[in-house]
Amino acid sequence: MIFYKGEHSGFCFGVKRALDTLNSLSEDKIYVLGEIIHNEKVNEDLKKRGIVTLDSLSDKRLKAGDTVVIRTHGEPPSTYEKAKELGLNIVDCTCPFV
Repeated sequence: MIFYKGEHSGFCFGVKRALDTLNSLSEDKIYVLGEIIHNEKVNEDLKKRGIVTLDSLSDKRLKAGDTVVIRTHGEPPSTYEKAKELGLNIVDCTCPFV
């Protein structure tokens, strides 16, 4: 079997930016609302580092002051409103092209 590797392979700008931002955070506990990207290996590595993926802001583990990262696909305005009501710190990793 022959494999071809594209000249410009790897993550797109938005994903690279999101991962760089996530890797720069120094909080003890970091939550991501949904998978940061659709890449099983990346998400497993984040899990090993203690970064928790949440399905919603209704998750009982969240408390005021926690840091929640918005994934590359973004979230509707209602998510940001709810996060503000809950006193969460939001780190927005939405791709600028979304």
